[in-house]
Amino acid sequence: MATTKFPNEAHLKSVFSVLKAEFPKGTNGGISVVKKIEGTSTWSQHSWGNAVDFMVPSLEYGDQVYRYATSHKAALGIGTVLWRVKAHYDHLHIEGANKQRGTPPAVSGTSVAPVGGTATNSGIGNPISAVGDAVSGVLDVGQFLGKLMDPQNIIRVVWFQLGMLAVVGAVVIFAKELTGLDPASLVGKMNPAGAVTSLIGKGK
Repeated sequence: MATTKFPNEAHLKSVFSVLKAEFPKGTNGGISVVKKIEGTSTWSQHSWGNAVDFMVPSLEYGDQVYRYATSHKAALGIGTVLWRVKAHYDHLHIEGANKQRGTPPAVSGTSVAPVGGTATNSGIGNPISAVGDAVSGVLDVGQFLGKLMDPQNIIRVVWFQLGMLAVVGAVVIFAKELTGLDPASLVGKMNPAGAVTSLIGKGK
């Protein structure tokens, strides 16, 4: 059996091939790279060939890839997917499901048998349907917080709230002009409980 210093490399190459076929604008940012996770003493999964950096041309395009990948983890044989978190705004960091630990063979100088199998797009279907299943991608807590604190998302929320206030204000003014009634009295007239009480009081 053939051995290698990057046991998961073949699997992650197949993951990239599947994603590339569905999202042709994506490019390979690297698979087998011996390095440690920035700011830590922990070896990156790239050191086993167990991660691929899928480069994307825009955040919107990356969102589509993210939803597609996280919705089909089993078929692709992947685990952690990092996107829109620190240092991951131009590419998705995608790891194989078989997370590696210890010292990478490429560091210890040994060779081992390949692991991880082959990713497939069999039964996955068109990525457009995956985009429609947006909410089905389960976010890790870290990714959720990263998205929540993204300045662009905060600005969107603020603008949305301001827009809603403007709409409500316009509806109230329009209703007042149309009926000549005070908004507070309109609420009272629209209160079903009040209508029921009124009917009971009249003996109906």
